[in-house]
Amino acid sequence: MHGQAGWDFWFIGFALTVVLEAPWILAGLRAFETNRTRRVLALLFANLLTHPLVWYLFPSMPLPRSVSLAASELWAFAGECIFYASFIPSLTYRRAALLSFAANGTSFAIGRLIVHHFGAALFRW
Repeated sequence: MHGQAGWDFWFIGFALTVVLEAPWILAGLRAFETNRTRRVLALLFANLLTHPLVWYLFPSMPLPRSVSLAASELWAFAGECIFYASFIPSLTYRRAALLSFAANGTSFAIGRLIVHHFGAALFRW
């Protein structure tokens, strides 16, 4: 996707991802970061780090769809895990991995269902 429409589609996907991951991340970080603004920033920055590559880079690689999809989801999980553990110093990598896995698993599964059932309507303005 090129031009303005491509960015519109990306933003819808990004917003959907953030909304689906928010319950896991915001609640899961509460014990390690009491400042709500920092928890929200962690969620946003982690997804800004990973989502553009998931959306644009991995699908454009000359790989079978299943391989690029697996690589993009591994990148999202690992990138966000490392970011959360780095951004919230009291958060262990184990806890960051559990949160990242739960959040990314949720956004992947529910996102696929939403796009499958409502995809055309989501991208028609």
